Amino acid sequence: EIKDEFRGLPKYIFDDKRIRKFFAETKEKYILYGEWLIKHTVNYDPEFMNRFWIFDVYDKEEHRYLKYPEYEDMLVTEKLDYIPVILTITDPTMDILLRMVREKEHTPKSGFGADAIEGLVYKNYDFINRFGNNVYMKAVTKDFYEIHRTVMGGAGKRIDPEVYLIHKYQTPARMEKMYHKMVDDHGTLQMKHIPEFMNRVLHDLFVEDAWNMFMRDKSVKKLRFDMGTLRKVSYAMSKNWYIDKLRQRGTDGDDKEGKEEDKDSKGE
Repeated sequence: EIKDEFRGLPKYIFDDKRIRKFFAETKEKYILYGEWLIKHTVNYDPEFMNRFWIFDVYDKEEHRYLKYPEYEDMLVTEKLDYIPVILTITDPTMDILLRMVREKEHTPKSGFGADAIEGLVYKNYDFINRFGNNVYMKAVTKDFYEIHRTVMGGAGKRIDPEVYLIHKYQTPARMEKMYHKMVDDHGTLQMKHIPEFMNRVLHDLFVEDAWNMFMRDKSVKKLRFDMGTLRKVSYAMSKNWYIDKLRQRGTDGDDKEGKEEDKDSKGE
C-alpha cells in the first residue's frame, strides 16, 4: 500500500526494471536507502534529476548496514545508480575531517552539478552508539550553513513548534515523576516497560499542560503543528531519558531502588 506518492518516487521504483531485478535476485534480503533527486532548494544537472541514488544498503538477515566494498559490486552489476565513496580514511582527527570540508568549499561544482556543495557525510559502519544505533556525521560548508542558519541554528534560529513544545514542557522533572510512579506499580523496571513509560509521559503532558501548550504559549499560538510529529518527538525524548535512567541504575536494566524497596517490605 502506497501512503505517500512523494512526487513520483513509488512509480519510479515500481517501473525501474533494474531495481525490480535486484530485489528479485536477492530475494528481498536488502533494503536500499537513497536520495530521490528532484528539484528543491538545490539545482542539479538535468541528467542526474528524477533518479534514485543509493547511498546505503541494509542486510535484513544480518541486521546491519553493509560496508561500501560489500555492496558496490552488486550495484554495479545491476547498473543501479549509487553515490560513490570519495575517500576511505583510518582514525582521522576532527581537524582532518573539518579541513576536508573547508577544502570542498573551493570546489566550483559538486559531482552532480550543483552550484554549491552542502558538505561531507562521514560513516563508520562499525560504530554503534549507546542506544544501539549506527549513526553518521555530516559536516556542512560555510556557505550552506549561512543559507540554512534559520533552520540549523544561530541568530534568529527557527525551531519546529513540535520540538519547542516538547523541550519546554516535557521536563526531566515530569519524566522523573512518571518513572517513580511506575516503580510504585511494578517495583522493578526493565527495557520492556519503555512503551508504557513513553505513553504515560505523553498522557501526563496532555492532562497537565495541554492548555498552556496549545492556548497560552504565545510562541506557538498562531503556528500550525502536527500531532503525529509531536508524539514522535515526545516518545524519542522519553525513550532516551528512560534508557539513561536504567543505565544509571544498573547494566541489567533493573531498578535498584525498586529492589531495595522490595527487600525492605519483605523484611517487615
